[in-house]
Amino acid sequence: MAVLEVMNFPANLLRIMKTTMTNQKGKVIVNGDLTVTIDINNGGKQGDPLFPFIYIAAMEGFYALLDTNPNFKGIRTPSPERAYFKYQGYADDTALAVGNDSEISVLETIFKTFEDASGNSIKPTKSFTIWVGSWAQRTTQIYGIPHLPVGSIERYLGLMIGHDVYNIDPWSSTLKKIKDSACYWSKFHLSIFGRTLLLNSSLFSQIWYKASLTEVSPHNEKELLRLVNLYFRKGKRNNTVSLATRTLPHACGGLGQIDFHMQLKLLRLKWIIRANSGEDSLWIHYWDENVRCLNIFLNSETDPRVGAHNWKTLKATKTNKLFPYTVAAYKAWHTVGIACDTDDYYGLLNQPLLDNKFILDQINKPIRPTSGVSNIIKHLDMAPISLFFTEPDEPPRGEFNIDDPQSWRMIPLEPNQLNNITGLSIPTLPGSNFLSLSQIILLIWSAVAPNPSTRDGPPVSCKSITTPHLTLEMCILLYPPLSPSP
Repeated sequence: MAVLEVMNFPANLLRIMKTTMTNQKGKVIVNGDLTVTIDINNGGKQGDPLFPFIYIAAMEGFYALLDTNPNFKGIRTPSPERAYFKYQGYADDTALAVGNDSEISVLETIFKTFEDASGNSIKPTKSFTIWVGSWAQRTTQIYGIPHLPVGSIERYLGLMIGHDVYNIDPWSSTLKKIKDSACYWSKFHLSIFGRTLLLNSSLFSQIWYKASLTEVSPHNEKELLRLVNLYFRKGKRNNTVSLATRTLPHACGGLGQIDFHMQLKLLRLKWIIRANSGEDSLWIHYWDENVRCLNIFLNSETDPRVGAHNWKTLKATKTNKLFPYTVAAYKAWHTVGIACDTDDYYGLLNQPLLDNKFILDQINKPIRPTSGVSNIIKHLDMAPISLFFTEPDEPPRGEFNIDDPQSWRMIPLEPNQLNNITGLSIPTLPGSNFLSLSQIILLIWSAVAPNPSTRDGPPVSCKSITTPHLTLEMCILLYPPLSPSP
């Protein structure tokens, strides 16, 4: 209550809260009989909907101690701003990060101050310390809280965590719960509508939270679907209602059952949407770092959302050190049919030209840079369409026609315009066959100029990039290198 008073909660509200928690009495049901009345002296009651909010507010005092102590910094995140992660709280569950040995005694002092001020106690039997990285073999305790040995796992916010995420099986217990629940409900012989309702409201609900935070392996996904089908079909191999009909909406003549596979994909790719929505959270810095590692492994500068890679065979392993859920999210992204708007300049504005599944050559293959070109493209920031083209002064007229500039969805910039905008200049590498940026720009422009007579010279080597509404010639590598144009 002292914390709430400092936070200027209304006095009337505080008096009401004190009244509800003073002189509490209760009885316990034992074998169907009520015991004698007993006094309740531990404050909040189990299941009281107000108590979690009161507790969260009271925890602000603890977090204030962590924030204001100059000797507690936590661990550095991979953010460009070099931000630090100190703590993360969810109701009465709190995760703390220790960055060096000196912070251990600082934390223990903060714990003691918090216990004395609030009356709460930190329970070592319900807490654990997990040392990671080069400290993984440590056995040091903090405030009597035991360490988690390497190879062991512990539950935190409904998920099993440990030192090796690749060897943790988070789905065995869930599979068993769904199997037991389905076995129990099968005794009631519900109709197909009742079974559909039960699947959507109960059995599937045991999956979504965990699936939104951890990968479901193909084996586990197949087993989950098998259990669902087994329950719906009453243990029979075949059923008169196909899966396709079951997952159709009611308005389309189906049963409205949740599409299990699609829902898993949507739960994964929502993190990609959140990470690119401008949200300012520390987890995004870790997500961006995992995406950076993914691009390094794929040897690409292109945004993975449009990256033309063999996503189906990509796997996260101990060897490649890719984060499993990041890989699962992008694999889901590329299987749900998300399309790129190629009919509008703003739909293509930031699309990269290379390794882009939406921009293909004449044989319907993505434009692939050689290793030398990759070095140039890094300076072009993935070479977006907007680097070479601008929006037409007037709305395009009619269907796209390469021979009719008035139908073009975008207009190519002249070399001098582009140089003025970017301010970039990459000199020709000594002893190499790669052109400077100005030469590349000039040849790109000459290849797409509407009037052939304006070309400064025919491209020596070029590839045709095609979208449903755009065809242009890209000159990336030329042999031998040309002298700079006047």
